[in-house]
Amino acid sequence: MPVYIVAFTAYAVEGDRERFLGAGMDDYIAKPFQPEELIRIIEKYANRIRFRSSRPLKILLAEDNKINQKVAVKTLESFGHKVDVVENGYEAIDKYRDNDYDLIMMDLEMPEMDGLEATRAIRKMEQDFFLKGLNRKKVKIVALTAHSTTDDKTRCQVAGMDDYISKPFRQAEMLRALTIN
Repeated sequence: MPVYIVAFTAYAVEGDRERFLGAGMDDYIAKPFQPEELIRIIEKYANRIRFRSSRPLKILLAEDNKINQKVAVKTLESFGHKVDVVENGYEAIDKYRDNDYDLIMMDLEMPEMDGLEATRAIRKMEQDFFLKGLNRKKVKIVALTAHSTTDDKTRCQVAGMDDYISKPFRQAEMLRALTIN
């Protein structure tokens, strides 16, 4: 069970958040604080504990944006999961070939090879593994995209993706995507 550390500070000054996070704390609250703020912090970390999987998942994150990488990795690791990160579709295919992932979170728009093309290649590899008698389970692939039209969702499904998360990431969507059948 993880332990979360929240700093309480009497005199908040600019740079506190970065200093506290750099020291290994998970969050901070400036005093005096409102009861609602304390409740919000408690609920935030209680939800992280509640939504931890019964077992850690091995996740591949294919995302070229450094900020999105950091947000996704921090969120996923806070739920107790192991995350590998790649920046394009070619790297995602290589990592998948050499590892047995429970989940791949795939950005649609990446350099060199996009997420749709990488997903089609991974699904083809799964068929090849099956035909060769290799015992590899079907990996869940979740699209990550800023585009959220019905056409975008359809394109993802046709390519072989199992789910869809809009960016910026919302914790509730991330938790839904972590459900592995």
